Amino acid sequence: MFIISTLFLISFIFSVLYLISGKITISKISRFFLKIALIGQTYLILNGKILLESKTFEMNLFVCSWIVGIFSILIMRPFFKSLYTLFISPACFLLSVPLIFISDLNAEIFSNKILIFHVMTNLISHTLILIGSIVSILYIYQHKNIKEKIINKIDKLPSLSTLEKIIFLIICISFPIMTLGFSLGFILSKEQIGTYWFGTVSAISVISWMIFFIVIQIKAFFGFSGLKISYYCIVGLISIIFGYIAMYYLELPSHTFL
Repeated sequence: MFIISTLFLISFIFSVLYLISGKITISKISRFFLKIALIGQTYLILNGKILLESKTFEMNLFVCSWIVGIFSILIMRPFFKSLYTLFISPACFLLSVPLIFISDLNAEIFSNKILIFHVMTNLISHTLILIGSIVSILYIYQHKNIKEKIINKIDKLPSLSTLEKIIFLIICISFPIMTLGFSLGFILSKEQIGTYWFGTVSAISVISWMIFFIVIQIKAFFGFSGLKISYYCIVGLISIIFGYIAMYYLELPSHTFL
């Protein structure tokens, strides 16, 4: 587990070095480490060491890193070519790291299948939003370079139109997954306590959901600049992070039905 997380981290470091230097050899090294990490994850899953129907929260995260990694390569590689590891590697690293710190892989924290799918869909959608936010930061950076006519930096990055397409595509893919996870949470509350539950984290989730819903509607029907989409995507990610902080650290009345 430690080796796979380390491989993701090394891949990200080399992708940053490639962004700075522009040397294709460094990009190849970054892509090599990412592929080795994903192959390692595939081996663990196929051999039953990591279960797709995960038993612990940390294993859910690990499986999500595998799903997001493979899925993101298929979508982002054609657009970003040698630069796609810059977005995928950090997300996979963050999702795979928690599994290193648990001592018992057989602890059955999640026995309810609805809860498993609720957690998995939320984690996948939120990780995609994380990747979208990284692309958004790159869009803002590239927009600034063009505005200030810094040619040497402009040439190293994808065009603004390409970045905008990627951001909006990620939002459109993650939104229905987010909606499913949100809906499963209410179904789970009905099953556990006999009524539909609404608390602090649910309120924050609604805000996050509304941000991306509004972005999709405005972009589809009225047009929305890539710069505004980028800012809204980052704001959406911040609201999601705040939801996790509220749930795990502030001890607010949330998820009490578990």
